[in-house]
Amino acid sequence: MNWMPGILAVGFMAPWLMAAGAAATSIPIVIHLLNKRRFRVIVWAAMDFLLAAQRRNARRLRFQRWLLLLLRIAALLVLGAAVAQLFLENSALGRLAGGGERAVIIVWDDSYSMAYQNPGKPSHFERSKKLILDYLANAPSSDAVAVVRASKGAEPLVPKTTTALANVKLAVQDVQVSDAGTDLAGALTKVATILKDEEKKSEVRTVVLLTDLSRSSLGGLGSGDAAREQLKEAVGKVRDLASLRVVDLGEADQVNMGLVGLRTARPVVVAGNPTELEVVARNGTNLPQVDVTVNVLVDGVIAESNRRFGKIEPGGTGSMRVGVTLPTAGRHVIEARIPTPDLLATDDVRRIVVDAKRELPLLLVDGSPGDGQQDFGGSTRYLQNAYSPMIGGKSASIWASKVITELELPTTPLAPVQAGGYAAVVLSDTGRLADATVANLKKYVESGGFLIVFPGNRTSAEALNATLGDNGAKLLPATVGLKQGPGAGGDTTKWLQFDPMKYAHPVLELFRNAAEGGQQTGLTTPQTWTYFKLATPADGSSETILKFTDGNPAVVLRQAGKGKVVLFATTADWAWTTWAPKPSFVEFMWELLYYGMSREDGGLTLLPGARIHLPADAAPAGAWSGPRNMRVQVSVETDRGAGMLTSGPLTAAGVYGPSGAPPVVAVNPDSDEADIRYVKPAEMAAAMGMSTGDFVSQPASLEVRTPTSGAGANPAGNLGRHLLLVALLIFCVEALCARLFSVYR
Repeated sequence: MNWMPGILAVGFMAPWLMAAGAAATSIPIVIHLLNKRRFRVIVWAAMDFLLAAQRRNARRLRFQRWLLLLLRIAALLVLGAAVAQLFLENSALGRLAGGGERAVIIVWDDSYSMAYQNPGKPSHFERSKKLILDYLANAPSSDAVAVVRASKGAEPLVPKTTTALANVKLAVQDVQVSDAGTDLAGALTKVATILKDEEKKSEVRTVVLLTDLSRSSLGGLGSGDAAREQLKEAVGKVRDLASLRVVDLGEADQVNMGLVGLRTARPVVVAGNPTELEVVARNGTNLPQVDVTVNVLVDGVIAESNRRFGKIEPGGTGSMRVGVTLPTAGRHVIEARIPTPDLLATDDVRRIVVDAKRELPLLLVDGSPGDGQQDFGGSTRYLQNAYSPMIGGKSASIWASKVITELELPTTPLAPVQAGGYAAVVLSDTGRLADATVANLKKYVESGGFLIVFPGNRTSAEALNATLGDNGAKLLPATVGLKQGPGAGGDTTKWLQFDPMKYAHPVLELFRNAAEGGQQTGLTTPQTWTYFKLATPADGSSETILKFTDGNPAVVLRQAGKGKVVLFATTADWAWTTWAPKPSFVEFMWELLYYGMSREDGGLTLLPGARIHLPADAAPAGAWSGPRNMRVQVSVETDRGAGMLTSGPLTAAGVYGPSGAPPVVAVNPDSDEADIRYVKPAEMAAAMGMSTGDFVSQPASLEVRTPTSGAGANPAGNLGRHLLLVALLIFCVEALCARLFSVYR
């Protein structure tokens, strides 16, 4: 309880104890009244002298009795105030009592779920801004205030406490809701850092968190206990230094359907060829959603309309596949959009920028250019026919194969396809590679390239291990052993077949679908009579795609940096196997390329807070246009010797590009923030390690209370200990007076 705001503001930690102390003051009054009860008068001559003396000292005796009564009442009243812990708020009188300056840190959830808005009402974010501005307009001039935003990647709005509240107010007025997700743990960790500095400046420290209590505040879908522990740890750090109060601005029945995923099924898109898109939606409500409609647009033109998701459970996701064709090479903006916006429109649209290629270059390195098998040539010729079949003298493929000899490899520039290089480099029956060539291949793979290695008659297991294997560049997914197989000596009457291992690997998805449909996949019929024994690492870092029927790996893959490496145990021609001329070989090699190619979008699709980082020739520098009529300054800076387009953080979802030119990059809202299901204060308090008494729901004003005990409290403002000493002093004075007054004079 408190009253008289302004100059005098007082309160009690335990007001009922104060009431009990006030009631106890009636005890000396009752005793006083009982002592005044009438007695039967008996005339006694000797008393006349005493009565005469009493009449002469009546005024003095009356004063003594009233003084003792007041001392006893005051002692009990002060004792009650001490036990009830009387405190002085941070007012003028409070500062005279040692209250000092109060530090107030406001943690402001500006994530995009705060943009939720019921018809005819302000959004959660608008209400939170009004609460902060009203507080700043009426706060004591001695309050030192800092403001920390709680969206991912956001820097504190006011990073250090300041009493210049007018400047804080101006900064708050200019803030717009972010399209990023919530990061309460990160924001509170920043608050703890600010409080460390405040610990020496002010004894009164209060933290107020304004949020909507959406489920995304707990770390997002599937974040698990780790995110909650991180949040609880951050809360603990803050509460060790200050009091913490949570202002709940959420609503119990919040509903949202958001688009949280949009990507091409293949890592690279080729112009003029059908492209399959995967669209993902999340149901951020407490009820199942059925038949949510989505339109897909290419460069602003509807390509697919009224596509519907099936049933999506509360908090769950649903996906669909949509086919589009990009007409020309170059950058295109693809959008998935819910036609009818809901109460949280931010995530009703999702965009990607795709750089469509005219074709996908492949580099085939022939280690045995003079070798020939039947009428088709060596292994590289089989690979060229598989990737780039010719129909009517023209290539009927998206792959553009370039064949070079092993001798040409050291002088051939290598770069991933996203950087204008090769979708894959295929080594076939190469000998021992020079150190410089191995270094170039390593750089190519680790920057996002895809390397495929086929052995042959020239292949030396020792040389492979020493150059590309664990004894060299550490690129190979397995250690190459001795040559094995029923026909290792050339007897083709003894052979092995492939074991697809129930078609479990993603590369074999098409084959699995065919097998489930009762069709012949073509993977189990090829015959292999010679192969190298491959030993995969025990740490599980390699993936086995195919095995032989004797259990040895036939095709293995591993991640290396940003790229991948595949090692075959047998050849790509007729020398050791019958697989190369079969249709299943063509299908397998295409699916393998799709799986192995890096999915990097080249920095064209970003999340809020990311910065533009593109090659200088990607677009002109200068002032770029963005969503919400934003202007973004893009400049050219040197990074590792190359010119790069750079910018500040992009905070709003939408497309950005030079004024009057097609968009270059797209920014999407954080997908985790779509789950805006309301978390009850009891659950949120448990997740944060707090009590529900620290939560305030839907307040009309932002009441910043001064803590009176615990972390952040002002011990000088709490007068309990002082009042105990005062009460003891009064009791001593009363005893002394009673002793003095009992002596007859």
